Amino acid sequence: MKLTYRTHFDAAHFLPDHETCGQVHGHTYWVEVTFEGAVDAASGMVVDSGIMKQEVEGVLERFDHKLLNDIGLTPPTAEIIASAILTMLRNIRKQHDRPSTSGYRKVVLWETPSFCVEVEK
Repeated sequence: MKLTYRTHFDAAHFLPDHETCGQVHGHTYWVEVTFEGAVDAASGMVVDSGIMKQEVEGVLERFDHKLLNDIGLTPPTAEIIASAILTMLRNIRKQHDRPSTSGYRKVVLWETPSFCVEVEK
């Protein structure tokens, strides 16, 4: 079963030497994070939605209202940002010894209303 949480953050970036994106500009990034696993018989849930929200929002705090070039994302493309979010979420699960049979499977990052990137690992 899959559970998806959708939220957003605001950030700026620039892509060095890019014709149109070389200047500093900002986006309201919409993020969809999908968690997949079996339904736990005792709780009736795949994951506690409150824990999922806390984990996702904790990761996105690192991006919100930041110049993404300054936080180590090189180059800060939608592809790199989405991959970083998924990696960070997976690392959180590992740190808390959460079951490996379930976990974060996909991040969809909307950079504009008409452009998104999707990463699954």
